[in-house]
Amino acid sequence: MISELHIENFRSIEKATLDLGRITVLTGSNNSGKSSLMYGLACLKYLAFNPNRPLDAIFNLPNIINMGGFEDVIYYLNNNDTIAIGIRLKDFNTDIYNKIVLGKYEVNAELEIRQPFEASERLTFSLP
Repeated sequence: MISELHIENFRSIEKATLDLGRITVLTGSNNSGKSSLMYGLACLKYLAFNPNRPLDAIFNLPNIINMGGFEDVIYYLNNNDTIAIGIRLKDFNTDIYNKIVLGKYEVNAELEIRQPFEASERLTFSLP
């Protein structure tokens, strides 16, 4: 089960960590970031299932929304910054944290296994 969602510099969210339960309800005023949290999670899923896509295609979620390119979704349109989207998967026997850090020209994928043993790996690859 996804127990935590972490997003940085994505759309209207500068930095947010959301603890998730079996049922989580998002409430808030307009433009408070509810949709951005959901779109961030959807982008992470889309990237996991379509890893060979160009960076800007990650933000074009088929049948959901086309958010534009990196320049359109980076917080305060700061192209020199990075977007980070991470999830923590935790249940009785496992505790895994997976994070993707997207820059304009490179992507870092981080995986940290905290339980049943400790291990971590970081991959960096450049974008065309």
